[in-house]
Amino acid sequence: MKYKSTISEAQLQFLYEGYCSMPLLWEDCFFELCQFDVPLEVNHHLSGLQIKQNKRLGKLAEDLFSEWLNQSERFQTVFENLQIIEDKRTIGEIDVLVFDTKYQKHIHLELVTKFYLYNPAFDANDIRAWIGPNRNDSLLKKVTKLKQKQLPLLHQKTTQTILANYIPQAKDIAQKVIFKANLFVPLRSKLNINVFNANCIVGNYVTFLQFKELHNTYTTYFCPNKQDWLRQPKTQNKWNDFEITCVEIQRFMEVSQSLMVWVKYNETFQRYIVVPYAHF
Repeated sequence: MKYKSTISEAQLQFLYEGYCSMPLLWEDCFFELCQFDVPLEVNHHLSGLQIKQNKRLGKLAEDLFSEWLNQSERFQTVFENLQIIEDKRTIGEIDVLVFDTKYQKHIHLELVTKFYLYNPAFDANDIRAWIGPNRNDSLLKKVTKLKQKQLPLLHQKTTQTILANYIPQAKDIAQKVIFKANLFVPLRSKLNINVFNANCIVGNYVTFLQFKELHNTYTTYFCPNKQDWLRQPKTQNKWNDFEITCVEIQRFMEVSQSLMVWVKYNETFQRYIVVPYAHF
């Protein structure tokens, strides 16, 4: 049975393709966090997958990766979202444990899907330079959490005891991250990025005033909800005029929230994040 509150099959396909093609924020390793660098090729057409419309973007991304895993011939899922409970208290969660049949080893994966804005106060290769759209998240915070909490959780005694129920040699587990990101930079920025993946830069962030100044009579607009940030603007069918879009943006500005806006000009597309602040 399909509920009205679930994402449509066509929409899920666009989200799946968008997630799989979203680039990794860095190649190989960064701060000793090594990427799971197996290409997530879009290997099938989704059918029967049901995901609620109100699911958080990060959890949605996890579900889409799970779907990719289910279709993989090389990787076998041991478990997903395993809560680690100690003295009746949840001390953390292991995102995914897979078995790589090619190299005959288990891999603990932590999944991260982020959207960051560039703070010009820092060099673009500095970990402090990348901030969440609403300024309550940052690359530095996430990397710190991965290194100090999420990955070390695997080696805690309680976790090792639980893992023994799944695999015989719980200590012989590799650890990887799938850290995907889209980056947004100020207008007319020319950044020299070599630590991070320059392919992650997909658009600009602007103030509401700057956004208004970009308008011309031949452009149309769409404000995707947070889930739809994963898909490509070219998958959108219905577009709005400038006046309707400004009303939508104003609603977000009044509560000091950023939002994404897609802009269509003929058959070209651009992505912007409109922010309610002028400086970080």
